[in-house]
Amino acid sequence: MKRTVLSTLALLGFLLAPLAGKAAAGNTDAPVVCNDVLINGGFESGSAGWTQSSAGGFDLISQYNPRSGAWGAYLAGYDNADDRLRQPLPLPAGTISATLRLWWSLETEEPALANDDLTVSLLSADGTTLAELWMVDNTAPAGQWAEAVIDLTGYAGQDVTLQLRATTNAYDLTDFYMDDLSVLVCIPASLPQRSYLPLVVHS
Repeated sequence: MKRTVLSTLALLGFLLAPLAGKAAAGNTDAPVVCNDVLINGGFESGSAGWTQSSAGGFDLISQYNPRSGAWGAYLAGYDNADDRLRQPLPLPAGTISATLRLWWSLETEEPALANDDLTVSLLSADGTTLAELWMVDNTAPAGQWAEAVIDLTGYAGQDVTLQLRATTNAYDLTDFYMDDLSVLVCIPASLPQRSYLPLVVHS
C-alpha cells in the first residue's frame, strides 16, 4: 500500500488533536509515539503477517480487484463459504489510542435478504470471540469501495488477534474484498516498543 508523508501526518494530527489539550494541562514534555502495528495491511507482501483459512481451499490474498497496489484480500465468492484471515495485534497496556482503518467492497448475486456477511472481530488468546467490531452484509451497496474506522482502545492490555471472516449461504454468490488496512496505536514514548519507525509528537 502506498502512503504519502502528507496523508500519514494528516491522520496522525486527526487522532492526536484531542490529546494535545490534555497533555498541555499536565506534562507538556511527554512525547507520544504512534505506529501502524499491523503487518502487511495492504497485502503487497502476499500472506506475510497473516494466517488464512478457507472452507473452499482458496488463497484469500490475491491480485483480483485490489483497491490499491497489486494485491488485496478476496473472501467468499463460493457457496457455503467460511474464509478467515487472522493476525495478532500488539495493544499494550497504557495505550492512549488504537484505531483500525480498513477499506471494503462487495459484489453479489443475492436478492434483498441478508444472507452473506463479512465481519471484523477480535479473538482472545484461546481463540474464542472477544468482540465483534464491525459487520457488513450483501444488502450493502455493491461495486464501490468504502472505509470503516473502528476504535480498539478499549482492548489495550489484552492478548488479542484480529480476524476478518466472510461467510455465505448455499446459493447466490457474494464476493467480499478488503484492502489498505492499518492499526495506528499511540502510546507514551516511555512504554516498551516493538521495532518500528515511530512518529514522535511532542505536545
